[in-house]
Amino acid sequence: MKRFILLAILPSILALASCVGSQHKFSEQDLAIINTNPDSLLHIYTIENPEELKVLRSPSYNLTKKELHSEAFQNLARRMIYTVSHPSVNGLGLAAPQIGINKAVIVVHRVDKEGMPYEVYPNISIVESSEEITISQEGCLSIPGKRGDVDRSVIVVIEYYSLSAKKVVRDTINSYASVIFQHETDHLDGILYTDRTW
Repeated sequence: MKRFILLAILPSILALASCVGSQHKFSEQDLAIINTNPDSLLHIYTIENPEELKVLRSPSYNLTKKELHSEAFQNLARRMIYTVSHPSVNGLGLAAPQIGINKAVIVVHRVDKEGMPYEVYPNISIVESSEEITISQEGCLSIPGKRGDVDRSVIVVIEYYSLSAKKVVRDTINSYASVIFQHETDHLDGILYTDRTW
């Protein structure tokens, strides 16, 4: 009897596992954004468009290891760096929701490193924040023409998946670079800097 019950519910268990596993996969819409006009700048979503605002306000999901090591992710990372660093954009950071993809990926201009490179941080989260606060004036590519004062922690500890190490790693970020990381990771939770202005 027990064996019969197990066999009877096995298809349901497999179907559920399939659904859970597929929730983080790149959707057809994601792939269209990544692969359409691969040598052009990505379109940056703004709050001025109601449909784009819905994406900006939605939470983002981590990618699976398979997706992180996929060609689609390589193309996404390359195009995000190309877009945010382009002279016509000249941004300090970019989060995947800002280009229409609700995945936990950000690009940060590492102003604290020699050469100030743009670096990609997949599956990132802030796991610790200092009590010491700094006030910074922020703007956002998704909120054109506006700026506002925001309280941010001086030091944060980030956790992300390192493609080179092939594992989750931690790093401590301070000063202005920490402000950029906080701003971009907010995007992954559907938070805009205007939610934090005073």
